Amino acid sequence: GDGSEFGVKITYLIEQEELKTAGSILPGKGLVKEDFLVVMGDSIMGIDIAEMAKQHRHSGAIATLALKEQEMYFEYGVVDMEDGCVKHFREKPKIDYLANAGMYMFRHKAFEFIEKVGGGSVCDFAHDVFPALLKQGEKICAYTFKGYWVDIGRIADYEKYRGKGVLKGIMGKDFL
Repeated sequence: GDGSEFGVKITYLIEQEELKTAGSILPGKGLVKEDFLVVMGDSIMGIDIAEMAKQHRHSGAIATLALKEQEMYFEYGVVDMEDGCVKHFREKPKIDYLANAGMYMFRHKAFEFIEKVGGGSVCDFAHDVFPALLKQGEKICAYTFKGYWVDIGRIADYEKYRGKGVLKGIMGKDFL
């Protein structure tokens, strides 16, 4: 829809050729006059966007990334070595980390960096834009959220969550 039922205006821009994650937003530069939100299309998340926007505005950062606390279990024991000798052994350890959830809030001036980094077209947020912003000394902040996050960017993940009924639980009974 056009967003009117939620009190917002949504404009869709369709890529004619692959421009990657950051390059794909450049055609929208003329439509945006202030801070803007970018959401990757392969994630479903329960996040308070208004709270993220508030934090972003107060931070003074050029970008704010939505992050989700995750944990990963190794399938094997992990060994730390020093000078050919085992120093630590951890059996199937759990690692806690913050995952990039694929939602970013930017100041309008971020368009300038995206154009510069990508030469006006093809470039990626994670590989090109964020490293360039940090190298330039720009501030990037994080908004860690507690709600759900489902990454369905791969067919296998989509099928896994669909098979478990997770997607219907989040999106409603008619979700494929």
